[in-house]
Amino acid sequence: MEHKLTKPELEQQIRRRELSDCEYTDAWLEKQGYDVRTFNSTPIKLLQAYAQAVQITQNHKHYLKSEQLKTFEEFIGKMKNSTYRKQLNPKAALPILNLAAKINRQLFKAYRQARK
Repeated sequence: MEHKLTKPELEQQIRRRELSDCEYTDAWLEKQGYDVRTFNSTPIKLLQAYAQAVQITQNHKHYLKSEQLKTFEEFIGKMKNSTYRKQLNPKAALPILNLAAKINRQLFKAYRQARK
């Protein structure tokens, strides 16, 4: 005969699962370089640009000119500083996203040539 959970036991099980999921999500966000406390309040365009900038500076720095690298590093620095991040307009992400798209096109072109 199987044991049915009472309502308080079920609620406690749900709360435990919810806490576990939140801890897992927070750890993943931190691993990706996001500030968990401000993740919900930061505009999505800025988060997308930040993710692209971090990805390219960590993995594909050799495709960047020194001026482009400086632009990415300045943007990353501003996103890490809560005072500057609050002042950033989502339009500030557009040059970063455009530059990231250019680098991604170069990466794809190199990948396609390597496969020939």
